[in-house]
Amino acid sequence: SAPLLYALGRGLADEAHARTATLLYLFAPISLLYGATSADALFVTLGLAATVTLLSARRMLRAGGPLLLAIASFFSYALIAVAAWAVLVLAWRGEIRRSIAIAVSSAAGLVACYVALHLATGFDPLGALRSADGAYRASIARVRPYRYWLVGSPTAFFIALGLPLAWLVMRAAARRDAAALALLAVIAVAALAGYTKAETERIWLFLAPFACLAAASALPARRVGLVLATLALQAIAVELLVFTVW
Repeated sequence: SAPLLYALGRGLADEAHARTATLLYLFAPISLLYGATSADALFVTLGLAATVTLLSARRMLRAGGPLLLAIASFFSYALIAVAAWAVLVLAWRGEIRRSIAIAVSSAAGLVACYVALHLATGFDPLGALRSADGAYRASIARVRPYRYWLVGSPTAFFIALGLPLAWLVMRAAARRDAAALALLAVIAVAALAGYTKAETERIWLFLAPFACLAAASALPARRVGLVLATLALQAIAVELLVFTVW
């Protein structure tokens, strides 16, 4: 996933921004703690691959974006959110026509791929969605009320992301950085929808690269080393002091 984030950063910004974002991602506690012990590490790679192609400047690559998005969504329905993030980034940057084109092609690609899969194999996407809904309703999240997770899920994600990164993302949003605003919008919708209550430090791992892109825009070059060291120390502290089955 790291090379894909670097490619995405170069496409949206410049070389320095891409390098900083990639370093932040590599040192983020959420990456270090879950990047090698959870299937979500695969999901973040698939999500980034879809995002890079959807936002590519090359028409041939961009044409494959909806297909990659559909493949990614088959592994995790949550990865549909990467298309939403891409659409919002372009919209906030004033590229409205391109934003609409990605939204339409992504939706059409998802419908076409799942219809084709149903016709070819009998796979029932609506039944699978109902099963996923039932699994979430029976999950550990049921022990607390919706209003708890409405705040608790984003909070858990940002703490796991890394406290310095959480601060930098908020600073970037205050500066109206497109990547930061798009990320916060996706998180708000995800929290309101309530389908990923609890475990968001793992389930939302695919959003971490976008957070690092946003954070890089608000991080002065002279402080990169200090932030990386702080992130690594937080990861070590969590590993040593906090028990997690993941």
